[in-house]
Amino acid sequence: MEKKPSPNHSEKSLGWHGRPTVTAPVVRLVPGRFLAEQGEPAPSLARKPFYRPLVVGSAILYRPHHGSKRSRWHVHVSPNGLLWPVAPQSRPGLQRALNRHRAMGLRCRLGSALLTPDDVLHAQAMPNVGDGSPLRRHKTLPTEIYGWSLLYQLPHMRSTGVIDAHERFEDLPAYYESALELIDRSTFLAAKGICSRPIALITRPEDFRLLAGSRPCNRFFPHARFLRPSD
Repeated sequence: MEKKPSPNHSEKSLGWHGRPTVTAPVVRLVPGRFLAEQGEPAPSLARKPFYRPLVVGSAILYRPHHGSKRSRWHVHVSPNGLLWPVAPQSRPGLQRALNRHRAMGLRCRLGSALLTPDDVLHAQAMPNVGDGSPLRRHKTLPTEIYGWSLLYQLPHMRSTGVIDAHERFEDLPAYYESALELIDRSTFLAAKGICSRPIALITRPEDFRLLAGSRPCNRFFPHARFLRPSD
């Protein structure tokens, strides 16, 4: 049986405030997975798709360093069954939380939890809506993502959700580059009574190596072209 990591942080200390705030960041999907595996050039940056997902907050994904390669990633979530992420939402708070997890010997990374239809159905718990400004592609650089992970909660879980392990990379959870594949999987789980929430899997500075005389190189997909690590 898989042993669940157990960092000793309360919901209050991690930033649980009862309900999240919805924001709409600009993200860019870097679809270089198959091209990178074949050693072929990735598509030009201009052709990579932009999205503006509705996000209910940052999520901290963690798993033990010494665990099985197939062990799931865990995420602290709200106890109300809606799988809202429980984590500090300020940049300094998130960095402190990541440092605490790593000091306990855990692999960890950040994701952005997306709004789901269940949030809308629970009108009394409807999240606050934040920035609704129109998309401006050229004013600021977008956040880059590898794809969409699926956070789900098994029947015996209460304040924790899980994400499956990546089949190749120990430092990445499983994810989909296709939104249709993500929807198929979440629909399959819903038919079994298992709730889920998409997580945008963002790039991180630790995913890149600095090479002399060139842009930072992604250690998972060195042939794919990235703008910059997300911070």
